[in-house]
Amino acid sequence: MKHALVVGATGFFGRHLAAALDAAGVDVTACGRTAGEGPWRQFVALDVRDAASVRDLLGGTKADVVFWLAGRLRGSDADLAAVNVAPVANACAAIARRRERPRLVLAGSSAEYGPGTPDAAPFHEDSPCAPTMPYGRSKLAATRTALDAAAKDGIDVRVVRPSNLLGPGLSEELAIGSFVAQLAACKRADRPFVVRAGELTAQRDFLDVEDACRGLVALASYDGPMRVFNLAADACFPMRTIVDILQHEVAAPVEVLRDAERVRESTTDRVAITAAAAGRELGFRRHVSLRESIARMWLGATAGGQPAEPASLQAGFAS
Repeated sequence: MKHALVVGATGFFGRHLAAALDAAGVDVTACGRTAGEGPWRQFVALDVRDAASVRDLLGGTKADVVFWLAGRLRGSDADLAAVNVAPVANACAAIARRRERPRLVLAGSSAEYGPGTPDAAPFHEDSPCAPTMPYGRSKLAATRTALDAAAKDGIDVRVVRPSNLLGPGLSEELAIGSFVAQLAACKRADRPFVVRAGELTAQRDFLDVEDACRGLVALASYDGPMRVFNLAADACFPMRTIVDILQHEVAAPVEVLRDAERVRESTTDRVAITAAAAGRELGFRRHVSLRESIARMWLGATAGGQPAEPASLQAGFAS
């Protein structure tokens, strides 16, 4: 991979991926709605809802790999379809019209599987998908759109379904990003540490964004059969564990207040994911522990907002 196009580079996952690719010497073109602050050598403003702009960009890019990480977390089914699904269809169509076609690496989500149960086996790539929330439904529709385009038009598509990502800069729309932001605000204001949270019994698989970046890059060069790969830590922890780790980093008592407004549907289940296939075929494994990942998030939120060093794309793989 010499030249990569990262669509959604101003988002959490995309920013980390663009920085890691750049540090590895890849010629990166970053795309997002506004440049903001980022490690951009080349930046193209793009609203993925503009079909003509997507067609022009994908029809003319010189990248040999397109990483599609654009999307939204919240909204109605219609809102998320407009941002998470339709642009993927437009990107696939633009690639299909080219003579020289870049590989498309699409970031799906473990939310595509739907809610788990306390005694359920971990979701693997062939598990039935039955998402109950708009985000999961939109991501599943995007995955199917891309795979259908691959089957129909012969474009080269690879899809990953990462579990719950962690790392510096995680959105406050997500529970753990909110926990970190709340505690950082307490530290700045020199007041007692308090976290307002929903249920803390839900168990989830958490993967550091650095490890997810390594997985995407491994998939970009994978020449095996076209398929979906999970990226996960293969370990479930209750949300309460995250608060306990943060309390250790804060080095002070943390009061947890239950906030009914933060309780969402499907918060008492256990959602386990396995990345065994990625381990066998991509050499993928977790490199950053949960404790280390949370510590980096706390440092990033309290040490003057300094970002973490870009991920090494070589570390963490089986030889």
